[in-house]
Amino acid sequence: MKIKSLIPQFNSFREIFSIDYRSLALFRFSIAALSIYDLLIAWPFLRDFYTDWGILPRSALFSSSSWSYHYVSIYNISGVPAVINILFVVHLIVSLMLLFGFKTRLATFLTWFFTISLIARNPMVVTGGYVMFRLGLFWAIFLPLGARWSIDSALNNVCENPVKLLKKSILSAASFGVILQVLMTYVFAGFHKKGPEWAEDFTGIYYSLHIDQFATTFGKFLLNFPTFLEFNTAFIVYLQRYGVLLFLIPIKNNYFRIIGIILFSFFHIGLNLSMNIGWFQIISIILLTIFIPPQFWDYLIKKLSTDKRKNLKIYYDNDCSFCKRIVFTISTLFLVPGTKVIPGDSVPKINKIIEKENSWVVEDYKGNYLYKFDALMYCFSLSPILFPVKILIRSKDFMKFGNKVYSVIANNRPFLSKSTDFMKFKPINPGTPWPWIVNIIAIISLVYGFYWNIASFDRWAEEENKDNIVVPQSIFWIGPTFQINQYWGLFSPAPMKDDGWLVLSAITKGGEYFDLYTGEELNWEKPKHITKTFPNDRWRKYLMNLWLGQHSDHRVHYGRYMCREWNAKHFGDEQVQSFWMYYMVENTPAPGEEFTEILSAKLHEHACFYPEEE
Repeated sequence: MKIKSLIPQFNSFREIFSIDYRSLALFRFSIAALSIYDLLIAWPFLRDFYTDWGILPRSALFSSSSWSYHYVSIYNISGVPAVINILFVVHLIVSLMLLFGFKTRLATFLTWFFTISLIARNPMVVTGGYVMFRLGLFWAIFLPLGARWSIDSALNNVCENPVKLLKKSILSAASFGVILQVLMTYVFAGFHKKGPEWAEDFTGIYYSLHIDQFATTFGKFLLNFPTFLEFNTAFIVYLQRYGVLLFLIPIKNNYFRIIGIILFSFFHIGLNLSMNIGWFQIISIILLTIFIPPQFWDYLIKKLSTDKRKNLKIYYDNDCSFCKRIVFTISTLFLVPGTKVIPGDSVPKINKIIEKENSWVVEDYKGNYLYKFDALMYCFSLSPILFPVKILIRSKDFMKFGNKVYSVIANNRPFLSKSTDFMKFKPINPGTPWPWIVNIIAIISLVYGFYWNIASFDRWAEEENKDNIVVPQSIFWIGPTFQINQYWGLFSPAPMKDDGWLVLSAITKGGEYFDLYTGEELNWEKPKHITKTFPNDRWRKYLMNLWLGQHSDHRVHYGRYMCREWNAKHFGDEQVQSFWMYYMVENTPAPGEEFTEILSAKLHEHACFYPEEE
C-alpha cells in the first residue's frame, strides 16, 4: 500500500466555494416558485394591504413608524386597486420567466426589484422569511441561474455556436458571497441567542412554543416532553453557531455538505411543524440547495438515465423554428441530459414521415415511432419530473382531445414560428457579465452585510459590553435602498414571555356590543387555537405589530379600515359607531409554575361615527 493513499486529499478553495450549475438551476426554480406562491396568496388581500383603501394608505405610509425614506417601491406609484393588479400581473410574469429560465438575468433582476418594492409598500406585514427571500434574490442577480435546465440553455443548444459548459460549477465573487451570506445567517442567529433561556437553562423552545400566535397543535403537544425540548434547544443553538463548519471542511467536502444540508433541513422542517411562522423555513431550505455538490447530481442523473430514457430519440422539422424551440425546451427542462434531439432532414426516412404525418417523430428504445400528441405524452412519461401525467394516456377522450389540439398547432406552424421569434437562438454566458464590475459589487455587498450584522450584534449587546459599532450615515442608505440590511435575532436574545390576542369591543348604532374582529358575540375568553384566527401570515404579522408600542401610530389606520369595511356591508342600526381595541396579555410562567391571570391592555379607542345630537 502506498503511503500517499493514506494521506487525506484536501479540497481546494474552488471546490468549497463554487456552486454547481445544476444546484443553481434548482435554486432558481425553487425561489421563483416561492415568489409565485407568495403572490398568489397575497392577491386575494391586495386591496387590504397594498392600496389606499386598505390598512395603510400611501399618505399614512410615508409618515409611519414602519417607513424608511430610503425605500424604493414601484408599488407606490398608485393606490388604485386596478393599477396594483396590473403590477401584480407583471410581477407574476417576471417570476414565471425566472421559473423557466427565460432571459434569466433580466427576470432575476426584475423579480428582485418587484419583491423589494412589495416589501417596501407595506413593511408592517413583512415576516422574517422576506429578509432571506430578498437577500437570496439579490445574490441571484450576480449568478448564472440560467446556465442549466432553462429555456435560455435550450436556445443555446440549438444556436449556430452553442456555448458548452466545460466545468460543472462556477467560482466567482458572487458564489463566494452567497455561500458566506447563508452561513452568516445561521452563525449570527445562533450567537444572538445569548439569553439564559438558550445558553444556560435550555428553555428557549419551551417559551417559544408558548407563543400562541406561532405554536401549532403539534408544537403544543411537544410541551409534554420537557427533557426533549431542553435537548433540542441546546442542539439548535450549537447547530446554528457551529454547524456551518460542515460546509467548509476541506476533506471530503461533498460528504460533509450533504450532512450539513440534511441536519439544517431537519431543523427547519421540525420548526415548521411546531411553529407557524410563514414560509421562513421554506426559503431557508431553498438557500441550502446551493450547497448540493456535483457528485450528488452525477449520481442522481446516472440513476435516472435508464435504457428507456437514454435511447429516446426525437426528430424535428429543421425548417420550423417554433418546432426547434419547443423540442429543445422539452428535452432541456424535462428529459434526462443527453437525450438525442436530431434534425429530421438528416435522416431521409424520418424526413418522409415528418412530411407525411405533419408531425415530429419520437423513436422509443425498441425502435418504434410515435407521432403528434402520442409522441408528446410518451416523452412526458419518460420525464423524471412529469412522469405522473402518463396516467392520462389511459383516457381515450383526453388523448383524442390532445391530438386535435396538436393538429391545430401543426397547421399553424408558420404563424407560431413568427410569434416566437422573440425567443432568439443565441449562446448563453455561463460566467459573469462585466466580471470586474460585478465582482467588486458582490465583494462590497458581502462586506457591507457582514458589517451590518456586527453592528446589529453590538446594538443588542449588554451596556457594559457595547463597542458602539454603528453603520455610518454616509453608507447607511445602501442597506434599506437595496434591502441588503439584515438582522437575525428571531426569538433573541430571549424568546417572548408574553403573548395574547386582540379583542375589538364594538358598539353598533343600535347599542349592541360584539367583537368587530370576529364579527361574533363579544367573548373575552382565550381562543382555542390563536394561530388559526389569522387569515394568513401577513395578517398575523400585522396584528402582532399593532401590540408593539413602536407601531402605535398604525392603530388609527387599522381602526379606519375596520370601520369602512364593516359599515360598507351593514346599514342602519347594524353599523358600528365606535370600538375599543384590547390586547389580552398572557404571561408565560417558568417551567413547572402556574399561569397567572390574563390582563387586558386597551390599545386604541376609535369612533366610526360620532353620536348625533338630539
